[in-house]
Amino acid sequence: MSDEITFVIGYLKDRKLLWKFLVLLLGVPVILILLQYFFIWLINSQNYDQFTWIFLRLDITNPTITAMFFSNYIHDPLSSQHLMENYLGYVSFMILNFICYFVITPIFKRRKKLHYEYPESAFFLTSIIFLLALPFAISGISILFGRLLGFEGVLGFSGVIWAFTAYLFFLIILLLFDLISPRIPEVEIQSNNSQSGPSVSCNPTTHSAMMIFFTSLVILLVVFGILADLGSHKINVFGHLAGFALGLMLSPLILVITQTTVRKQRLVLVGLCGLIILIPSISWLFI
Repeated sequence: MSDEITFVIGYLKDRKLLWKFLVLLLGVPVILILLQYFFIWLINSQNYDQFTWIFLRLDITNPTITAMFFSNYIHDPLSSQHLMENYLGYVSFMILNFICYFVITPIFKRRKKLHYEYPESAFFLTSIIFLLALPFAISGISILFGRLLGFEGVLGFSGVIWAFTAYLFFLIILLLFDLISPRIPEVEIQSNNSQSGPSVSCNPTTHSAMMIFFTSLVILLVVFGILADLGSHKINVFGHLAGFALGLMLSPLILVITQTTVRKQRLVLVGLCGLIILIPSISWLFI
C-alpha cells in the first residue's frame, strides 16, 4: 500500500498535475464567491434592475449572451445555502474525478490491467469546456423549457455540476469496460438436453452488452431522479438534466480528441462537440 502511495505522489509530482488541479479546484469557488458579493452589492444599489437582468440573471423572456453565461455562476442572494451546496458539490465531484483519473487509473496502468489511453490533457480540457462553453448550452435548454413552464428567470451553478457528475459516471464506466471487457475469455456451455449437443458461447460481446445494459439502467435512474423535482419552480430541472446529458455526450468525444493522431478525425470530433454545444445554445431562437 505504501508503495502505491509513493508511486502516486511521484506520478503527480513529475507531471506537475497537482497545481493545475488546485487552480481548478480553488479558483472556481473563489470566482463564485466574488460574483455573489458583486451580485449582492448590485441588489443594494440603484442599478440592480437594469444591470442584473441584462448581464447576470437569465431572463427567460428576453435572454442575453452575457446572462446565458454569468447566470450559471451566481446564486439566490436570499439563500446562502444555495451557494454553499453548489460550492461543496463542485469541490466534491472535482476531487472524485481527479482521484479516478490521476490516482486509480495510473495504479491500474502500472499493474498492466488497462488497454485504453488516458491523456492527461483530456481531464483539463473537459473541465475547461464544461466551465466556459457548457453554460451557454445549459442556458439555452433552460430558456427553451423555462418558457414552457412559465419561469421568469434562472440562476445557479447546478447545471455545470451535473456535467461534472456525468464525467465521473463516464470515467467509472470507461474503467470498468477497460478492466473487464478485453479480458473475458470465451466459455463453452453444453446444452442440458445432450452432452454432445450444440454449445452456447458466452463471449466478450455478451458481457459488454450486459455492461451497457446495467450502465444504461443506472443512467436512467439518475435521469428519473433529476425529473423527480419537476414540480418545483425553485429548481431548474431541465438545466440539471441538460448538464448531465451534455456532460455524458462530450466526455468521450473530448477524450478521443486528445488521443487521436488522425487530423481529419480530430477535426470531425471537434466539429461534433461544437454542434453539441451550439445547437442547445440557440434552440430557443426557433420557438
